[in-house]
Amino acid sequence: MQEFYTQGWFIVLIVALAETPPTLVSKMEKLKFMALAGVTGICIFMVSFVIFFIFAVADENPLNNPAGNMNLFPENWFKAASSVPNLMLALSYQVNMFPIYKGMRNVSDRKYLLASATGIGFCVFSYLLVGILGYDYAGFRIEANFLNSLSY
Repeated sequence: MQEFYTQGWFIVLIVALAETPPTLVSKMEKLKFMALAGVTGICIFMVSFVIFFIFAVADENPLNNPAGNMNLFPENWFKAASSVPNLMLALSYQVNMFPIYKGMRNVSDRKYLLASATGIGFCVFSYLLVGILGYDYAGFRIEANFLNSLSY
């Protein structure tokens, strides 16, 4: 299983090459298919990681079980604060706000508010789910590239 993740660069290269032609479009509305591909990929990763975590917990071999021992508070607050810009960038959508608003059918402020709240809610849920389960699985041996932390 580890070999699959270490050779993941090949899969990333193929996906990047497959997604390059749709990005060379002249109208912004055609990029919605790229966003759909991205969201689909994120959902596939989330589901596969949750299944991976469940199998790791259910495994009888104690070496494959999650490390656990999560800290509720960071030991180094400066390092914890250094992740805030990444979180803000990941959750920022202001550059896409007006194209999304213009691209909606029968748009109203209420409908756009609901769409924004749904998108932000999905992001918060997915970040928390994968972040908490990932840290619980890898424990202190977690790396910046999370896929390198998987050793099942």
